[in-house]
Amino acid sequence: MLSSVTLSSLLLLPLAYQVYSAVTTLNNGQQMGYGSVGNFNWQASGVLEQGGCPPSVKISQCYTLELTNDPTKELDPGSTSPRQRIEFLAPGASAGQAYTYTWKYDLSSVTGTSTSFFHLMQLFSRDSGSPVVTLDAVKDTVAIRDYANGCPRSGCPSIPLDSFTNRTTLHTMKVKFGPSGSLNYAITDSSSGAKLLTYKVTEAIGSSSTSLKFGTYRSAYDGMTVSLAYLGDWTQKSG
Repeated sequence: MLSSVTLSSLLLLPLAYQVYSAVTTLNNGQQMGYGSVGNFNWQASGVLEQGGCPPSVKISQCYTLELTNDPTKELDPGSTSPRQRIEFLAPGASAGQAYTYTWKYDLSSVTGTSTSFFHLMQLFSRDSGSPVVTLDAVKDTVAIRDYANGCPRSGCPSIPLDSFTNRTTLHTMKVKFGPSGSLNYAITDSSSGAKLLTYKVTEAIGSSSTSLKFGTYRSAYDGMTVSLAYLGDWTQKSG
């Protein structure tokens, strides 16, 4: 039987302990896993947990994404080159459809970058099997890359990696899909509202079926770091 002192101590445990304890493992990193949360699907070669987010991460419905620094492990078996992946993806959108998406994302500073690709977000064409626009963590920056039409002459929007990590960011994306498409994408600090990065274009956004994907998807190579990110609180609305 617990003493009154022990019981009182348990009742007064800080919120951080409660948050860290409320963990459901969706994929353990020993195999490629697939599942769904609402109308979003997920695919994971690494460790994906529901919960487990520290109190500094301001995400209510939070997921923890972990990838090893071993380039021979937690690999996506469907890739032609060594790659690790944990991504959530929205249902495919047809040409002419318009949606507004929001989600929160917090990338830990333990996550390093290189010249190799590392997607934090993709607008992915299911027809071509390739990205249209991505948000990448590459060479100590977080930057937009526009595969379909290229960035403006002034260059692709980017911010230093250390301006993006260890803070909960709110991503708001309004997109019209298809050949006559458009994109308005903004990243802000979820607490202060400070604007970190924006990208707005009128161009082809996929063709007959295109999906939003977000998470951690990267090339695996010798000398890479672990990857740790938290995300959640996503919404999808028509128009």
